[in-house]
Amino acid sequence: QKNTDLEFKFIEMDFPEAVEALKNDEIDLLPGIAKTPERLKDFIYSEKPLCTNLSLFCELPDSKRFFLDDYSAFTQTSIGVVKGMSSTQLCRQFFAEKIIPIRIKEYNSDDELKQALENHEIDCMLLSSLSMEKKYKIISVLENIDSYIGQQITFSGYIYRVYDFDNSQFVLARDMIINSNHQTVIVGFLCEYDNDQSKLHLYIYFLIP
Repeated sequence: QKNTDLEFKFIEMDFPEAVEALKNDEIDLLPGIAKTPERLKDFIYSEKPLCTNLSLFCELPDSKRFFLDDYSAFTQTSIGVVKGMSSTQLCRQFFAEKIIPIRIKEYNSDDELKQALENHEIDCMLLSSLSMEKKYKIISVLENIDSYIGQQITFSGYIYRVYDFDNSQFVLARDMIINSNHQTVIVGFLCEYDNDQSKLHLYIYFLIP
């Protein structure tokens, strides 16, 4: 409102409710909603993204079942998700490709999802980084690197390296705040170049503290 002549009214809703409200013309704008082929049939998106929203696998802080990026521990795991999230299908596809059987349970809101985790109804939850709270432990980031195929990327950041990188590796990195508690992760592109430096290979990179 400070930068425009428009006045906005903000309404708090759970995500599934907000999507239906947008579809039924009960609200005018819904920020931070992922673009999918199905949603493009109903909604018009801005040309530039408003924010980056990660999908995080989280568990209770005292849980010892999972280790960072150890997907073998997800076998027969019950994963909670919020209804209508585009990341649910990506989650199913991700574990199907790894031939790891999982069970997905859907909930109507973030609050219901978090309560289910705390009541031990599920083993972990797939949560939007915008809804992340510091009290939960991040297991892994659900990433969709295929969405970058064929895209031209402009990226600014800093060079980041860790001790076990090869000499040909570095990360073009940035710090990303992932929740209201100002918890950050290092995100960027893991770059590998050939000895002749004529070829550069890019991979999505996340470092979770």
